[in-house]
Amino acid sequence: MPFDRATSAPWAQNGSVMTATAATPQRAMMMASLTVPRVQLPQWPYAAMTPSQSSVSIRTCSAVRGVGGLNFSTRTNRVSGAAEVNERATASRKAIESGNPFANSPMRRACPRGAATAYPSRDSDVGGRGSKKRIAMRPVSPLRGRPAFAALYTGCSAGPWARRAPPGSEPLVGSASETGASNVSGNSKYHHRGVGVLSVEAVEAPEVVTSAWIDEQLAVTYERLALRPGLLAELAGVKERRWWPEEVTFDQAAGWAGRKAIDSARVDASHIGMLISTSVCKHHLEPSMACAVHDHLGLGTSCTNFDLANACLGFVNAMHLAATAIDAGFVKYALLVDAEGSRRTQLATIARLQRAETTVADVFDEFASLTLGSGAAAMVLGPLDDHPDAHRLVGGIARAATAHHTLCVGDLDRMHTDTKRLLDAGLELVDAAWADAAEVFDWADGMDQYVIHQVSAVHTRMMCERLGIDATKVPLTFPQYGNVGPAAIPITLAGVAPAIATGARVLCMGIGSGLNTSFTEIVW
Repeated sequence: MPFDRATSAPWAQNGSVMTATAATPQRAMMMASLTVPRVQLPQWPYAAMTPSQSSVSIRTCSAVRGVGGLNFSTRTNRVSGAAEVNERATASRKAIESGNPFANSPMRRACPRGAATAYPSRDSDVGGRGSKKRIAMRPVSPLRGRPAFAALYTGCSAGPWARRAPPGSEPLVGSASETGASNVSGNSKYHHRGVGVLSVEAVEAPEVVTSAWIDEQLAVTYERLALRPGLLAELAGVKERRWWPEEVTFDQAAGWAGRKAIDSARVDASHIGMLISTSVCKHHLEPSMACAVHDHLGLGTSCTNFDLANACLGFVNAMHLAATAIDAGFVKYALLVDAEGSRRTQLATIARLQRAETTVADVFDEFASLTLGSGAAAMVLGPLDDHPDAHRLVGGIARAATAHHTLCVGDLDRMHTDTKRLLDAGLELVDAAWADAAEVFDWADGMDQYVIHQVSAVHTRMMCERLGIDATKVPLTFPQYGNVGPAAIPITLAGVAPAIATGARVLCMGIGSGLNTSFTEIVW
C-alpha cells in the first residue's frame, strides 16, 4: 500500500481545558453567581497550619436525584481550631489506609447525618481573602441517580441515595449493594442483548525478523555470560516476529486495519458512531491516536472517538464497552482498532544488551521485550436486528489483581519484566476468574475455540493445564508474530475466522499487565 502525505497526521501539542456545565438553567444561574478562582490545596499534615490558617469551612451538601449534570445544594458553617480538624483528618486518613474511609472516624461521630465534609484551606485560597463561601458539588450517575464518586475524606453518609444500614453496621457509599455489583471480591459479569461482530480483520507487518537474527546480535553477550542462544525460539516458542517499515506510523497501520474491517462488514463508514483505539504503542501522549485514525478513515463528525489503554487487555475491554454503547442505543456501529510495533523497542533493547557491563539479570529483565511483535487489527460491531448473520456477542467477565502492577512496566524504549512472578500471578488471576465465572457461564463444560492472549509456549501450556482447556482448540499466532499486545487476540481470531463453523462458541481470553483479565464469549 503506498504511503502518501495525506495520511500523515500532524502532531499538534494542544493544551486541554476542562469545563463544568450545569444540567439545568436553574443550576446555571447558581453557578454563574459564584466566583471560584484558582484553588491551592493545603499540604499534609494539617498540623503544620498556622493559627491564621486554622479556620475551616464545614460544607454540608444533600444529594439531589437527577439525570446527568452536577446536582448540588450548599450550606456553609464555620468552625475554628486546627487541633480538632487535625484529629478528624488524621482519623480519616487512617481509615482510608485501613481500607474503609467511612468507618468509625471522629468526623463521622461529630457530623449529623447529611454528609459533612471538612476541607482545611486558607481563606484567601477560595473566593478571595475573607471569603467564607464554599461549594460542594456531587456528580450524579445518569443511570442510577447516585454519586459517581465520593470525596476521600467524607465523614458521614448522605442523601437519599445512601441506604440506611442495619443496626450496628456502617453504610458504605459506593459499596457493592449500592452499585449493583454482586461481589466486590469476585468477577465483574456482563451480558449483551443484541450486538454482533460484523467483521474482524488483521494487517500483517511486512518485515520478518527471526529469533535467530536476534541471537546473532547478542552472540558476544551470550558467550560472555555463558547463556545458551535459542531461548527465544525453544523456550518462549517465538520463532519470528514482524516489524513495520520505519516510515509507517502506528495510526496509519491502525487505519489500514480499520478500512479493511469496514469494507468486510459492508457498512457505510458514515454510520459508524464510535471509534476506539486500543493501541499500547503511540508516538505521543496527545492528541489521542483515535483522532488520527478517525481522520485517515474520513469518519463523520458525530463519531465519538477516543483511546482506551489497558495494556494487552485493551481490545477485549473495548469490545465490551462498544457493545454496551450499542445495546444502550447510543451508537449503531462501533469500530475498534489496534496497531502495535516492536521495531524501536527491540533495537533499543539489543543495543543495551550488547554493552560490556550487561549482566545475566539484565538479559532476563528485558527478555520479554524480545518476544514482542508488530501488527494491526480491527473489528466492527453492530446490531443483530439489522445483521442477523453477525456473530453474537454473549457477554463475559472481568477481574483485577492490581497488586501486581509493577511486574511489567514499559514504554517504547524499554520494558522491564519479572517474567516468573508475572506468569505465576497471571495464572492465579485467570484461575480465580475462571472459577467464579462458573456461577454464570458454562465455559468449563467446553468451548469450540479458545482465543487466548498470545504470549509464549510456556504461558499457553500452563494456562491450558491450569484451566483444563483442550490445547488442540487453542489457535497459536505467537510463533510467527510474537506477542502483539492487545492486537494479539483480534489477529488470532481473524486468522481462524474462516474455519469457524456457524453456531460455534468462541471464548476470547485476554490478560494484561497490571494485572487485569477479561473473557468474552462470541457465538459464531
